[in-house]
Amino acid sequence: MSSGNFSGGQFAGFANPGGVTIKSAVRTGQFITLALAKGVIFFAAIVLFLSWGEVAGPVVPRGGDGGGDAALAPGDVIAADGINGEGPAAAQRQSTPGNWLPWIGVAVFAVAAIAGVIAPMVMRSWAIHNFRQTGQQLPMSIDPEMPLTHEAGQLVTRLMASTLISQAIFEGAGFLNLVLLMVTGQIFLVVPALLAVFAIVVQCPRTSTMLDRLEPLARA
Repeated sequence: MSSGNFSGGQFAGFANPGGVTIKSAVRTGQFITLALAKGVIFFAAIVLFLSWGEVAGPVVPRGGDGGGDAALAPGDVIAADGINGEGPAAAQRQSTPGNWLPWIGVAVFAVAAIAGVIAPMVMRSWAIHNFRQTGQQLPMSIDPEMPLTHEAGQLVTRLMASTLISQAIFEGAGFLNLVLLMVTGQIFLVVPALLAVFAIVVQCPRTSTMLDRLEPLARA
């Protein structure tokens, strides 16, 4: 779809000089995407640093009585034994089938992957249906910088919200897997966390994507 120049009121979609524009909505979505992805990435970096960092310093006392036991350095906080490691016995427990905590993270990511696809599809369908109920149409050639009417602005906002909700679902799954990595020490949990970051970034809003979603509503 190519962009064009239209005077206010020429089409139903362009009649409000103070309304939202496609370009501004996309830019806002891009900033939010950056914040969501950055939060998971920074937390992952902290978790990995605490797990395998080499910087010495007291973090958690080894002994519960606080008497004479050496403090854990950052590299010792999270080992294969978990955050409160108890030696080989704890490591053996971590490897038994009864250790179900890591699989909660995997299951949550699987659910998030499904919800992160279905939820935005339902929201977009609902937003498009509501806009069609207004009887308005958009021009075939849309200028992303042209202010939209209240109804068209609501449509763009809802389409953007559907993407952000999907990203938020993946962000939650990523954080959960990183927390479980801290608790259990199971390194494979970093995989669903990184996949969650990828799912957030790959959905970064773009003007071309928004225009493609608006195309079915364009005036013939």
